[in-house]
Amino acid sequence: MTTPDAGKKAEELIDEGAARAKEVVSTVSQKAASTRAKAEEALSDGQDIVENALVCAKDMVRANPIASLAVVAAVAYLCGRLRS
Repeated sequence: MTTPDAGKKAEELIDEGAARAKEVVSTVSQKAASTRAKAEEALSDGQDIVENALVCAKDMVRANPIASLAVVAAVAYLCGRLRS
């Protein structure tokens, strides 16, 4: 192999490597975007669940204030007993 042929072959290999690197970067970028979208959706779903739970808890406390107070007192008592 002569020097010009070796240089040409090296350029071809470099170009091929660069093309593969671009493909990998593109694939990783697409997967990262997809993962981010799924994470944002999961976060949104989680926030909705927490908000619904809070609404249900508020409704339950308003409907049964004395029972709610008794539950809070019992939980506070148990927490106090566990710490001592």
